[in-house]
Amino acid sequence: MTKTRRQRLAEAEAQASEPQQRIGPFASMSNALANLASRFIQRPRLLRIILVALIALSWVMLVFPLVDLVYFNYFFDVETRAVPAYVTAGIGLLIYMLGWYWLVGTVGLRDRMRARPVAGLYLLLGLLVFVVDVCLVIYGLVSQYYVAQ
Repeated sequence: MTKTRRQRLAEAEAQASEPQQRIGPFASMSNALANLASRFIQRPRLLRIILVALIALSWVMLVFPLVDLVYFNYFFDVETRAVPAYVTAGIGLLIYMLGWYWLVGTVGLRDRMRARPVAGLYLLLGLLVFVVDVCLVIYGLVSQYYVAQ
């Protein structure tokens, strides 16, 4: 019995979305990252959008003190005082767009999305940055508590 065109297309899309087997020194790490991304891609779309936004926000929270520090120490001018906000917003938008491209996709594209190792790396780095942000917030709150006493 022959397969219909739709069945062949569905099989090809399912095969394309599976992580490819790699050979080399970083093969196991690459395969693990691709598997992580493929498990994340299977989640509901709204959850993926929220988590990508949370990762972008955590990157913004990590980067904005550094951008402000560099700007105020080396480039400060009263006429351009909004520049650090624009730079930080641009970095956050770039991170969000990369996450959207790698992990969310457009409507109806979930079955055609490929699990890439770079998407898994995006998830791991996003988790790491989120944990660092939480630790920095807790450290700031504790230090302010002890200063107030």
